[in-house]
Formats: sequence, C-alpha cells, structure tokens
Amino acid sequence: MGLELYLDLLSQPCRAVYIFAKKNGIPFELRTVDLLKGQHHSDAFVRVNPLKKVPALKDGDFTLAESVAILLYLSRKYEVPDHWYPQDLQARARVDEYLAWQHTALRSSCTRAMWQKMMFPVFLGEQVPPETLASTLTELDRCLELLEDKFLKDKDFLAGPHISVADLMAITELMHPVSAGCQVFNSRPKLAAWRQRVEAAVGKELFQEAHAVVMKAKDLPPADSAIKEKLKPSVQVLLHSFPPDMPFVELDTNLPAGRVPAGLEKRLCAATATILSKPEDRVNVTVRPGLAMAVNGSTDPCAQLIISSIGVVGTAEENRGHSARFFEFLTKEMGLGQDRPPRSQGRLPGGSGSGGKNIGLDAWRPGF
Repeated sequence: MGLELYLDLLSQPCRAVYIFAKKNGIPFELRTVDLLKGQHHSDAFVRVNPLKKVPALKDGDFTLAESVAILLYLSRKYEVPDHWYPQDLQARARVDEYLAWQHTALRSSCTRAMWQKMMFPVFLGEQVPPETLASTLTELDRCLELLEDKFLKDKDFLAGPHISVADLMAITELMHPVSAGCQVFNSRPKLAAWRQRVEAAVGKELFQEAHAVVMKAKDLPPADSAIKEKLKPSVQVLLHSFPPDMPFVELDTNLPAGRVPAGLEKRLCAATATILSKPEDRVNVTVRPGLAMAVNGSTDPCAQLIISSIGVVGTAEENRGHSARFFEFLTKEMGLGQDRPPRSQGRLPGGSGSGGKNIGLDAWRPGF
C-alpha cells in the first residue's frame, strides 16, 4: 500500500498538507475523514490516529499524526525543493520559529473567529454572545499585527525570499476567518500582497481547489441532533474567548461526559488560579471528555486523564514549578493515582509575544 493521507479540507492544517503534496507531485491516496459527521471517531480511523485528529498519514505500516510532522516527513522523504524547509541553519530556524508560534496564537484566534462567526450560528444553531465574538476578533487582530510586524516584515514570504511550509500553514489558517466573512486582508495591504504571492507560488487553481470546502461552509445545512451531540465536547471550548496572554488549561479525558467527576472543571479552575496567583476570572479552564488517547501505548477505554496543554506566562523555571504543582493537585486533591512517575516536557511557545510556554503533562489514571 502506498502513501495515504487522511484529510478533511475543512481543516486548515489538512489544506496545508494537501497543497504541499499536490504542488510537489507527491503521489498519495486521499482518505477523506468528514469531521462534521464525526468520522474521526470511527474505529477504523482511530487505528490510524488514536488522537482522533486530522491530518494523519499512513505510509505502509508507518502512521504519523500532526500537520507539521507530516509536512516535514514528506519534505524529507520526497526531497522537495529546498525552499520549503531550507537546509540553511538560520533560514530553517525562521520557519521553525513561525511554526512554533502559530500553533497556539494564530490558529487559536482564526479557529475561534470562524466558529463563533459562522459555524455556531449557521451549523449548530447556537448564538454567540456579541461580546465573546468581539473579544475573539480583537485577539485575531493582535495576531495579524504580529504576523505582519514580527514574521513577514518587508520580506516576500514569512521566512525569506521564497515560499516555505510556514507560508502554507499561515495562509490556510487565515482562510478560516475569511470563509466566515472576516475582513482579514482588506485593511492590511502588506498581508494582502503576501497572500497574492502565496497563491501565485502554489498556483491559483490548486489554492482554490484546496479551499473550496471551507469557502462553501456558510451554505452547510443545520446539523442534526446526533451530530450536535457528537461534536459538542470538542467544539464547546471554541465558544470561549480569552486574551492570548491569559493562562489556560485544557484537560482531556477518555471518559464519557457522564463519568467525569462532578465539579471537576470548577475545582481545576480554582486550583489553577491558586497555582498561578491569578483571579479565577483571569484563567481559562476546559475539560474535554470522550476523547480517545493512547497512554503507555494502550488505547483501552479506561479512566484516563491527561492535561493536554497548559499555557502560562513566565520563565522556564517558573513553568517547571507550575507543572509540579498541577501534579500535586491532581494526585492529592483529586484523588488520582499515579500510573507512572510524573514527567513534564516543554512544548511550543504560547501566547502572542507574551513569553508563555505550553507544558505537556503525562497521563494519570483517576482512582474511581
């Protein structure tokens, strides 16, 4: 079996992978995974990616998740032109710098803007409070300023004179709010000119092909009750809006919603506020149930909790201290039992130039 790419072109990183593979003549079999129908929850897809996320890659017996990892795998295996991910140390570092930033900054604001402005009212039939949408659009505007002033500057492309995977990841993110009617480029001539250069570099026909699904999302029929129920745990977090420098915690569990301990989100919010010395209304905490995950190599449906990301503001040393205190809270206050010794690892830079860090915490099995 040759290369298979599991994609839904409604997803911005899927579009980046699709454009990259098509532009570079990489042969692949497209496996469409319809996110809005919940196909990423199917047993067949979970065998490819237990995280239940797209994009995913299958190359023979080898499987791979995460868009950046997939892009770099393809660039190395198929020896694509150097400008996509340059060999030059500093040029490559510029690409890496953008990829590290955008995941928790531009992606977050673009996704929220698209869902709050279009998907919640049109597809899910839920109205978003005007103040929530306004806050999200303000956050998006700050991210666009950083994209221009920090990354693009006066260059033709984000990492230099030639297009790179950084540009693909960025443009596909920005087309999310564009599809919802946000005026991303109208008052930003520098970004608008960059968009034209990116389209020309990949080819207008391919660009339009990749974005056809998302540009028609406004015409989607309303979701039925079964789809709403299936999507709710994973998209409810998108109703929230918070500044890029506001600390946040996302706690994932493979427990169904009915088995999540009562008051867990509230108690975790209080603990987060205490640990970070912040008022409770200045931290954002989300508990997402019903998610598949692999822990210690197993995807068996047992009571597993994992703090998937913590965005805090401070030095690396401070963040290590925060990690230890979260572990202490989960074990002592929530009555969770250790499945293995605690370990934390630094993740991508978070926030919008805030100096924040994302800290990935390992899995725990609750004692209930």
